[in-house]
Amino acid sequence: MEYKLDFNSLDGASLQGTLMIPDAPPKAFLLFVHGITSSREEWGIFERLANTLASAAVGSFRFDYRCHGYNSLPFTELSLYGILSDIDAAWKAASRHPSLSDTIGALPLLVCGSSFGGGLVYRWASTHGNVRHAFLLAPVFDYWADITKTAPDWKSDLINHNTIDYAGRRLARTILHEAKYFQTVGSAGSQPVPALICHGTADDDVPIAMSQAVAFAHAHIELCPIEGAAHVLAVPGDLDMVLPESWRYVGAAQDIILAKLSKILGQ
Repeated sequence: MEYKLDFNSLDGASLQGTLMIPDAPPKAFLLFVHGITSSREEWGIFERLANTLASAAVGSFRFDYRCHGYNSLPFTELSLYGILSDIDAAWKAASRHPSLSDTIGALPLLVCGSSFGGGLVYRWASTHGNVRHAFLLAPVFDYWADITKTAPDWKSDLINHNTIDYAGRRLARTILHEAKYFQTVGSAGSQPVPALICHGTADDDVPIAMSQAVAFAHAHIELCPIEGAAHVLAVPGDLDMVLPESWRYVGAAQDIILAKLSKILGQ
């Protein structure tokens, strides 16, 4: 069963998400975090995963963070720490729902983040304290590298427009300072959370080299390349996920996630 939940972030930002409760008693609970310029459905990928997980008795919550989907804040209000607050608020909103409030504390907590939301949800998971495992799709781990790659003219943008052109959206200058010093893995007060990364080998938006470097440096992070897939598991150029081959890539990643989940839950 699905429920729409309205909730507020720490600073009062109005947010909304979709809570999925399986018909059978849940064996685990997963929090989804989408990528930048996307929404809670992540081009349909998260909706598909949520339904598949529900069939496996795993509840989930997917939501629109600030400046996306339901939230009406302008894109210039986007910040890394704002999204972290939104993630925390989403978890609290889901855990207070009557269908979960009495049981969620005993369930294994999982997270799944895509692209720009991947590194952020991993940072949240590593400081939350109770996350069993993270599943990441083409995650951004280095936000400075991502922003300066996507907005190579950021210096002149700031001089001429006082904002940064990031893939056709305008970011405020303050996000540069966050990105420069933001740590996704190994931040102060964090603990290592086991993670599984699915990343396309043909990704030229967030290159797989970023995930390879993180997996090489951290034994608790596993990388599963998806051969031939571009960013967020699509066929190169299929930004709207309309080609069947893109969904075959998604299916391959889903099978990998379900196999790992089965091991985590001891099935």
